[in-house]
Amino acid sequence: MANQIMDKAFEALPILIEIAQEKDRIVHGRLSGKITYGDLARLIDYNPRCMGRVCGFIRDEITNPQNLPLLNCIVVNGKTKFPTEIESGDTVEMAKKKFPSFSKAVYSHQKWNSLKAKFA
Repeated sequence: MANQIMDKAFEALPILIEIAQEKDRIVHGRLSGKITYGDLARLIDYNPRCMGRVCGFIRDEITNPQNLPLLNCIVVNGKTKFPTEIESGDTVEMAKKKFPSFSKAVYSHQKWNSLKAKFA
């Protein structure tokens, strides 16, 4: 299971980078800037109920160790349009409060292409 989560995280990574870079444009058939857990799951052919683990892997194993903005914060719940967790252990309310500043950091980061190339 751990290897599958890692594999799916690496499939999701370029999609999230593209969405972050193309904020306010149409990417993957939707207005960019955010993507729902369900839509991301469909793009990588994975169970939507397991997307929290995929996003956690991206946060804990890719962005956090490199002191990068937490890319997982742009993956949101389809109903609330907010992430269910940004930092490990967040409640939904904590994530909702953190979203504006964390998403701004993601959108303003200028070096996503170097991360994309590193894991290509």
